[in-house]
Amino acid sequence: MRKNKKKILFNVSGSGVLSSNKGGAIERIVANQSKYFSDEFEVIIFGPLFPLNKNVKNINYDRRMSLNLGIKSFLNDIIFLILGLWKMRKINADIIVSTHERNFILSLFYAKIKKKPLIAWELDHVFWISPWTIIKKVYHYLVKKATLVVTESSQQKRRMIKQYIDSDKIRVIYAPIDIDKYYPLDKESNSNYILYVAKFTERKNQLLLLKAFNNIAKKYDDFKLVLVGPKRGAFTGAEDSVSEYYIRCMGYIKASHLENKVIFYENLEEEKLVKLYQEATLFVFPSLEEGFGMTLLEAMACGCPCISNNIEPMREVLGEAGILIDTSDVNLLSGKIMFLLNDPELRRKLGKLARERAVSLFSSDKIHRQFEEIIIETLKKRKRIAKKVKK
Repeated sequence: MRKNKKKILFNVSGSGVLSSNKGGAIERIVANQSKYFSDEFEVIIFGPLFPLNKNVKNINYDRRMSLNLGIKSFLNDIIFLILGLWKMRKINADIIVSTHERNFILSLFYAKIKKKPLIAWELDHVFWISPWTIIKKVYHYLVKKATLVVTESSQQKRRMIKQYIDSDKIRVIYAPIDIDKYYPLDKESNSNYILYVAKFTERKNQLLLLKAFNNIAKKYDDFKLVLVGPKRGAFTGAEDSVSEYYIRCMGYIKASHLENKVIFYENLEEEKLVKLYQEATLFVFPSLEEGFGMTLLEAMACGCPCISNNIEPMREVLGEAGILIDTSDVNLLSGKIMFLLNDPELRRKLGKLARERAVSLFSSDKIHRQFEEIIIETLKKRKRIAKKVKK
């Protein structure tokens, strides 16, 4: 155990409750990264309470920050900022990491007041795609003031550069996957289902997949479609709500008489989710817009053959270890799915390639070390600057 460990403050306020085995991709990525860091650094989490381990200190602050432009929302944002700064005032960290747009301003204020380096860990791509609202433009201006910006894909880096973020400030670090937790089965599964894991929102494109599956169901009576993800459109939404897009999907299922063919799971424990990946015949990822595509990587690590929309950053994640097609064409998608259903040998080959790519490029140990190197690099740079100022 190292003495005089450097202190890292992860600001997760404004996001969902962190958990390393449940919830959204952002929450799980941050939880796993902070757990890894707890061996080398003193880790402090500022945000919703969650179970990690005894080496991670948590300071509870779960007030959500709204990003709408209404007066009521604006007042809520001011209260969020003031109360957050008041609660953070006694925290003395060596570096602060902002994990979401909702807590960046609070992190920036802390960094300026305490004179500490700030890393903007951009895990949500929404603020880097159009439409370019006033809030997004202000955010882009503020992010320029961060010491360093970490993003998950080369596509995201290009998007940031287009918004005039200094390319020298941006580091690409892929999302990590625990290859010991997400792994293939030793024997081939006899299950007959196509899997997709995503929240129910329009850009995730479940409706198109349902239309493609309708073509498949007419020829493959024993196959089912399994859809996993929050019906409310996000893990942070009200528990009893459903998104308008989910309602549209349900309408199509009913109109197409697919009620007995489509299975829903909303918020699975990680162990159950892994089992679904392992036993799936295919994983289909028709999403229209992504910053990375975490569930695609999870499927790859489990040795599941994958079909994905041919867009960045999916090309960066899947590469040649799966099939990339234009998923805007329902007949093309259903045809490619049926092609793979009829070729078990190709499915085995793609599953093996997917696992190998996940291990070689995205394993958690490799990604965690890359992030650790950036933390150390940033701390050393700040120390050199401080010495020059003293001289």
